[in-house]
Amino acid sequence: MRTAGKLILATLAATALFALIGGGALARNLSVSERNFEFIWNNAMTGKARLSMFDSAGLGAECKVTLLGRFVERTIVKELTRKIGELNHGETAECRESERSEMAFRLETPAEIRYRAFTGTLPIIRSVAIGVVGLRARIRERFGMECVMRTTALEPAVFEIEEITSGVLNNIRADETRTIRLNAEEPCAFFTPGRFTGRGLILNLPRITSLVLRLI
Repeated sequence: MRTAGKLILATLAATALFALIGGGALARNLSVSERNFEFIWNNAMTGKARLSMFDSAGLGAECKVTLLGRFVERTIVKELTRKIGELNHGETAECRESERSEMAFRLETPAEIRYRAFTGTLPIIRSVAIGVVGLRARIRERFGMECVMRTTALEPAVFEIEEITSGVLNNIRADETRTIRLNAEEPCAFFTPGRFTGRGLILNLPRITSLVLRLI
């Protein structure tokens, strides 16, 4: 009887431990403390860089970039490609162009932010990957020809929100392994696919407190 009692207690203890661990693992949603945010690529900030857009032929530029946006809701469902926010304004400054190009960055329509994935062991999240659909960046050759990089659902610009510490969102990094074809309707369609690079900063709006991400 003593042996059976010990087995029952051990089973109950294991079940309770599994429940505690599983509680975080089963959490389906994320929440953000603020809906409005900005992404900033500015090499004047420690450890940060400008946002670059180049093709493999060297056509492109790097600029100080600010993107303003908002989450659709403060609750984020972890579902692949689900729309979680929008970028509604973009600005560039102090661009450094390649020898044969310059970059004009614009958002002609709101760009859509979609959830992609996260890394970490729940309940701790280390990074969150997002895809941006509808983002347009125009590369203009010095002789007047223009190329447009337009992100789509099939070829989104992918960014990783990384170095999440105690839920505080810190950095955003462009996934430079992702290539995006230049718009086939433009006269420069023969140029090779482009890519974004650079690590930036995430801030909430207004800049009063940190932007915090939590499991719910």
